[in-house]
Amino acid sequence: MSEGGYMRLSIRCPHCLGKSAAEDHEELSRTVGEIAYRCRNYRCGHVFAARLEVVRTLEPSRTPSPLVALPVSAHVRRAPVQAALLASECDADDEADYLAELARPLADWPAAPSMGGALWGTAADAEADDAAERSRYRYITIRCPHCQAGAIAVASRELSRTLREVTYRCRNHRCRHAYVAQLEVVRTLSLSSLPCAEVVLPLSPHVRLGQLQALLQASAQAPPG
Repeated sequence: MSEGGYMRLSIRCPHCLGKSAAEDHEELSRTVGEIAYRCRNYRCGHVFAARLEVVRTLEPSRTPSPLVALPVSAHVRRAPVQAALLASECDADDEADYLAELARPLADWPAAPSMGGALWGTAADAEADDAAERSRYRYITIRCPHCQAGAIAVASRELSRTLREVTYRCRNHRCRHAYVAQLEVVRTLSLSSLPCAEVVLPLSPHVRLGQLQALLQASAQAPPG
């Protein structure tokens, strides 16, 4: 994982399936954000917007916000969760233990194989990607919807070319919220040069305007019939 609770920028392009990198991020609410991605495959060039929405809780927050109401995952055992909520205030040792196991995967998804691999490759690959991307792209901080502290991704599965689920854990040991968010590609910002017939995305208004201007320019330059 990168430092500071940053999201690794390696989401696949829905058209060419190459790596994409985040370039901008807008928080729409405590549980919804929108991220702009650019495909790193120069032959493709796809730029797209994805909606990141928190959809369910795996471990309830110990510092819940009245502004956030999320369903609890059906795969979470209730007894350990209730026991955790009755635990006393965390001390320094407890904080160290929590941070040490922060990246531990949580049992939320069924055992059936997913359509895609993990969000990242090996640790060495991840560090190499970090070094290259840090100088080229902006890092996006994903925040816990309850306490607003930084959160880190600990697991991921691909549901389709345009939809991925990611498990996050809050880095704040006093909160300890763990949750699942869905990252869904919602529209195209710049067209792909390697379009996939299975992927149909709405175009951003500025893309439609650009296409119209190109058609009008081509029509004006065409020889009279």
